[in-house]
Amino acid sequence: MSTNSALYDSDFYTQQGSASDISARAMVPFLAEALKPRSMVDIGCGMGFWPRAFAQAGVPVCHGVDGAWTHTGTVLTPGKDLFEYDFGQAEMPFSPSLPQARYDLVTSFEFVEHIAPGRADALVDLFCSLADIVALGGAIPHQSGVHHVNEQWADYWSEKFAARGYACCDLLRPVFWDNPEVEPWYAQNTLVYFKGEVPAAISEQAGKAWAKLATRPARIVHPDLWDYAHPPLTVRRAAFNLARAVKRAAFG
Repeated sequence: MSTNSALYDSDFYTQQGSASDISARAMVPFLAEALKPRSMVDIGCGMGFWPRAFAQAGVPVCHGVDGAWTHTGTVLTPGKDLFEYDFGQAEMPFSPSLPQARYDLVTSFEFVEHIAPGRADALVDLFCSLADIVALGGAIPHQSGVHHVNEQWADYWSEKFAARGYACCDLLRPVFWDNPEVEPWYAQNTLVYFKGEVPAAISEQAGKAWAKLATRPARIVHPDLWDYAHPPLTVRRAAFNLARAVKRAAFG
């Protein structure tokens, strides 16, 4: 736990807290209305703004799970609606101690990239064991951040959910893409997964939102172009070293 305490200190949560709070208050009313959960749990909840926003939206049971380092400054109450678990160190399969075995909705916003790739399947197993609906957003390649060890395009996660019988719905991105109150990583990365099929009403709602977005040019970047513009550090370092070697050879 010591390494995480150093990584995710009070400065980390102070810097991201306000943005997370504002984003949650902007996105959650829509999520609560569309999905109508009566219970939810947020995995990797940080300071707890997302569970609190769901509670403010009228969801009766709202819990959060994260490490002990989040207790300072949390808006939740440890042991009541905040439950301690270290996903970076715990044995797999994951089994956080929660007041109930199942929820209507699991959420996880910009958390999964902090967990090592070898633990990704255990995370998805946990999400699916807790609920039939999962709203998940994880950092994409080159997004960068504190201890980002598993940045992935969305299909990495959607394939894991598909293998467990969950269908993906791109419901939120067209709604919040240009919302200035929502931080870009939440607007860009969050998808919703449903066990079995996406409900027809939700699918129709997503289709209408995308149709509205399609009436104007959307600023969407192709992954290959994004990767080309952001080569790995090893490639940049090799190019730098080559340029230095050429310069040294040219000038003797």
